[in-house]
Amino acid sequence: PRMTVRIHENTPPELLDLVVTMWSEGMSDPAVCSDKTVIDGLTAIGVPLEAARNYTLLGCQEVEIPGESNFGCEDGMFNLAKVLEYTLNHGRDRRRPDLQIGLDLGGTTDYKTFDDLWNAYVKEIEYFTRIFVDLCNMGVDIRNANVSKLVKSCLTDACIERGLNLDDGGAIYNYGVVETAGHAAVSDSLYAMKTLVYEQGKITLEELEEAMAADFEGHEDIRRMLLGAPKFGNNDEGADEMANRVLGMFWNEIGKYNSRRGQCFTGACSLLEGGTGYGRSTWALPDGRHAGEPLGNTIGPRTGSDKNGLTAMLSSVAKLPLEKGVGGTTCNVLIPCSMTSTEEQKANICALIKTFMMMGGQLAQITTASLEDMKDAQIHPEDHEDLIVRIGGFSMKFIEFDRESQDEFIMRYGA
Repeated sequence: PRMTVRIHENTPPELLDLVVTMWSEGMSDPAVCSDKTVIDGLTAIGVPLEAARNYTLLGCQEVEIPGESNFGCEDGMFNLAKVLEYTLNHGRDRRRPDLQIGLDLGGTTDYKTFDDLWNAYVKEIEYFTRIFVDLCNMGVDIRNANVSKLVKSCLTDACIERGLNLDDGGAIYNYGVVETAGHAAVSDSLYAMKTLVYEQGKITLEELEEAMAADFEGHEDIRRMLLGAPKFGNNDEGADEMANRVLGMFWNEIGKYNSRRGQCFTGACSLLEGGTGYGRSTWALPDGRHAGEPLGNTIGPRTGSDKNGLTAMLSSVAKLPLEKGVGGTTCNVLIPCSMTSTEEQKANICALIKTFMMMGGQLAQITTASLEDMKDAQIHPEDHEDLIVRIGGFSMKFIEFDRESQDEFIMRYGA
């Protein structure tokens, strides 16, 4: 069972102190959520203020109006990074070049300006979003036909009165929710191309295409330059602006469509282990990422990209248009118990978390395990049966993850 604490401008200091004290004792709960960002986001899509103020979080991190809504995150997951792969390869998968999957708007070497590249990516997003929304609504139709939410429908206001179950639009609020993968990999890739290729001319389009096609084998010099470009998650103005642009563009696009339940789609990002799975199917990208590497599981930077500390990372995330992601957008935060061992340290963490929430952050989920403990648990799992980590909205024993997931978790926190 998980706990979440809603944070607002007038949250009592005693409550924040209690939250941090729980973290200091090795708990990964409670998660914290911003009233400002969530309520502003709900009212922006038409939820009355009184109902928006009554929101809660269900399951892992899904925002819900209790007893009145069908939000959830079951509609579908969209991989933004895969669409960039198609954009740079004539609408084709690098692993299956015989299949025309997306629009053939060109390849890496055809986009002579950054605007050409951006416009092509937007067109591919629009194309795939139409297909994706149709698939989401097919899923709604299947669940509706099987009355898969019979019990919940009976306990949700208006369903019985309307004679409709939740997937038939029986609730008062019937928004769709789209889980969003790969936004940081895309923004880092686009910003690397913008700066290194189009502005500085340090890499040619031909060199970049050759390096990516080879998964950077034999092109380590190119990869080092790409990896060295500014990345989202370090409070870099240009990189963060690109992340805001990418995420805002996609969430605005899905907002143009309605769920079969009757109201618009909104964004979300809490992929559990989905970022690792989507990474396996996504080829090398212009951010320097190798084919198959994880994309990241929450709204924060891609694994290992943030180098300037926790404050810088949270500042970057707070700049994102998270009010458009009212399906629930978690951010992974590592606060080892050693950072909360004194009253002064606890007070600093309280101030940091509250500032993040008031600046535009939405959800933060905390892991208190140290990197040293996680690394040792891979070698001596029998000594760490009580080591709890947090992933995508729920807590789990570290030793119960497979090795690939454990490695991604360790990389996530800078090892």
